[in-house]
Order: sequence, then structure tokens, then C-alpha cells
Amino acid sequence: MRNIVHILMAMVFQNKAIYLVLFAANCKPDLNSPYEFGTSEFYKNQSFVCLVSPLSFCNSNRNGTNGIVDFNAIPGRRLWLRAEGLSFVDSSPVTSWVDLSGNGNDLTPGTAPIFISTTNPINGKPVVRFQFGLGSNLIKSAPVGVNASDSGSLFFVARLPLVVNSNVLTIGPIGGGGREFQITSAGVIAVNRSGITTVATYNSGWVANTVHQISILQNGVNNVVIKFDGIQMVSVTPGSTGYTAGNLSLGAGGAEMDLAELLYFDNRVSDENTVTIECYLGNRYGTFSCP
Repeated sequence: MRNIVHILMAMVFQNKAIYLVLFAANCKPDLNSPYEFGTSEFYKNQSFVCLVSPLSFCNSNRNGTNGIVDFNAIPGRRLWLRAEGLSFVDSSPVTSWVDLSGNGNDLTPGTAPIFISTTNPINGKPVVRFQFGLGSNLIKSAPVGVNASDSGSLFFVARLPLVVNSNVLTIGPIGGGGREFQITSAGVIAVNRSGITTVATYNSGWVANTVHQISILQNGVNNVVIKFDGIQMVSVTPGSTGYTAGNLSLGAGGAEMDLAELLYFDNRVSDENTVTIECYLGNRYGTFSCP
């Protein structure tokens, strides 16, 4: 028999207040909310939505097919960036991109990219636009919980015009052996030891100005998997190992892209959890149909 009422408590110590939140009619948390999961703002917002319109996310499954998933249950999450929920007005500079992972890896600009919410969004959701000619980039010095281990998993949704090589995410020094995730102007998805050598690649056939969902999963020195819109395309032994630790950056070294959402884990995410994340992203951005 299904539980009729779920009771979740969110405690806020400001003014020594304690918020008791009731989720009625078997509702589950909606991770599409712009509020970070687990905060008092999240629970207050979701309790209201659930009580007013419980069918909006009641009886939902856990694999992300309805866009609902608790990332806190997936080990190793170190960075979670989502353009939706940023408080900037359309076409304004992004002066900070708050990390939703709970690790405090907020990124601030060297040269600020632009928040785009009304013109050419992705599936109706805003993006952060990086422009190569302006040198757009966001950086977090001394990122928390991100190490130089060879294992790591990246998931992102982006649109690229493919006019230049675009460094989506780099962990470590540019040109000095950092872990570099890049989409080339030819549509090749590449994992590099920046400035040193290639670790793994996949020639995706990416068409300019189209939106795609990318998953890259590395299991230490043993294996790298590259998935394109949820489909595994490459499973290879890394061509090189031994990344150099350092800053965490988006667009550093050059990028021309619209980035909607990105998640990074400092381990090789399990196949089961990979499908969960891919279903979540696919549902939000129309890039992947869940199995």
C-alpha cells in the first residue's frame, strides 16, 4: 500500500525557525526546481506545488524519465551547473555560476559569458553563451573535492556552431596536462591531457548549431567510454594517463558554445546511475529518449 503522506523536515537556523514540510498524495521531490535539493527553500516551494497540484510529480519513477532524480544518492558529484535558475536578465553577463552540487565550486569570470533566456534557448530553457572572440571563461581556483585521479565522469548538454575548438571543461592547467574535455571544430569529442596528448576521441558528426547530450566516463587507466545522445559510441583504453590537478574552468583556452547544464563526478559513475543522469538530461532538453 502506498504511503499517502511523506513528511520531510528542513531546518533553518536563521531566527531559530524550524520548517516542517508535508508532501501529500505520495509526492516526490522535483529536481527540476530552481532551488537546490535539500534546502529549506526547496522544501517550502515543493510542498506548495505538491499540495496545489500533486499530479504534477506524483507517482513518478526514480530513473529520471520524468525528470525527477535525487543526485545526492549518486556518489562522487563535485560540480553541477544549470543555466535555468540563474537570476540574470537576458543578454546580461554571468558574473557567477553557482555550483548546485553542494561543494561550493562556484565559478566566476575571467571574461564573463552571456546569459541567454529568450532568443534561441534549448528546449525552452536558458543557456550560458561562451564566445571565443571575447575570450569568455569561468574559473574556480582550488576546486573542492576535485582531484587528479584518472577516474571521472562528465555529462553536459550544449549547442556549438563548430567554428573553433571549444574547451567545455578543464580540470587542471591549460596546456600543462590538465584533464580537458573538448569539442573540436570538426565535431570530434575529445578527452585530452591538455597540451600534451589525446586520451580518447569520438568523431561525432556533430552538425553546427545543433544540440547534443554528451557523457564521458573514465575508469582510471583501464577504460574511457564516450556516449552521444545516450548511445555508447566509444569504449577504449586511455591513450595516456596521469592528469595534473589545478583550477576548474569552463571555456578556458577558448570556446564557442551555448551550455545548458553540466555535471562532473570524480569517479566512474556506474552504468545504472549513468542512465539515470542521461534520462534526467534527455527529458529536460529533448536530447535523449529513455529506454
